[in-house]
Amino acid sequence: MLFPKKVRYQKQHSRKDSKSTKNSVDSFDLGNTMLFAEKHCKVTAKQIESLRLALRRTLKRQSKIWIKISANRSLTRKAKESRLGKGKGNVKCWYSNIKAGKSLLETKGNNQNTAIQAFKKVMYKTSQSTIIELKQKRWVLLSS
Repeated sequence: MLFPKKVRYQKQHSRKDSKSTKNSVDSFDLGNTMLFAEKHCKVTAKQIESLRLALRRTLKRQSKIWIKISANRSLTRKAKESRLGKGKGNVKCWYSNIKAGKSLLETKGNNQNTAIQAFKKVMYKTSQSTIIELKQKRWVLLSS
């Protein structure tokens, strides 16, 4: 008895969604002033905390602050003196991958001048170039 020939189908690979590669910036969800990243970068948990402290001290609790990023990835390192094997190593720090156009911070309840001053101070704490955006206007202020 003859069996029919088996047909081999090509395995279809999953494709990335177009949402993950979009170049547009995040929209305003909660506040009226926003700081977002211009380039792809990594931000550590210590940097996020220093951003929060600088913004809180400048605004003096007059407005609401939303932090839109969280350090959810761990970076592990083994000691230099250790030999090969015996596991992965201890967690050195926590960080977050930031894509271009991702909003970092958002505030509400302050006037434009104080918001711009506060975000200028915060921009010095970041390790990448960032842009301040108001709901009415867009300010392009790059940090080194």
